[in-house]
Amino acid sequence: HMKSVYGVKTLGAVLAQQAQRAALLFWTYTDTSTQFGARRAFLDSFSATVLALGIGYALFTLRRLGSALNLGWLLTILFLGCFLTVNPPFFPRLAMLVVPAALLGAVALDRLFNSVEALLSGWSRFLGWFVPGVVLTIAFTLTGLANWTWYEQTYKSWATSNAHLARYLAAHPDFHAYSVAVPF
Repeated sequence: HMKSVYGVKTLGAVLAQQAQRAALLFWTYTDTSTQFGARRAFLDSFSATVLALGIGYALFTLRRLGSALNLGWLLTILFLGCFLTVNPPFFPRLAMLVVPAALLGAVALDRLFNSVEALLSGWSRFLGWFVPGVVLTIAFTLTGLANWTWYEQTYKSWATSNAHLARYLAAHPDFHAYSVAVPF
């Protein structure tokens, strides 16, 4: 099946495509599922960049147990849930990636925050925490708004007819609908 999907003839070419999709799922490839159908990469650009920094930091601090376990957690899910499956990346199978990706990103942000704080604290203790705090607040706000806007647009377009009917009825509170169950 995957040979025809990728348009290749050998098992090696299929495995190369699978590895590429597993490695770049956070940045490039979109969801192949019909259940969720996110037509974008697993992470937004800010989160994907922070994750890349977190993976790099984990690789450089691999001797620390937390780094090794978190990176192993992420790679195990990528291997089992993406590389060894059909039609990757299938986001419902990969939902558990959110936690290790968030932890790796949080470590990267923590290291960046501490580095900037140490650099600016030489001039002023207030600037040391204020500047990186404001930058992170702005970044989180803009990322949250962009993700919310994407979700709102996608949520409306991927609704079933039952969901559209329910939304219509919810938008008209003075309209009363009654349903009668038909016995079988």
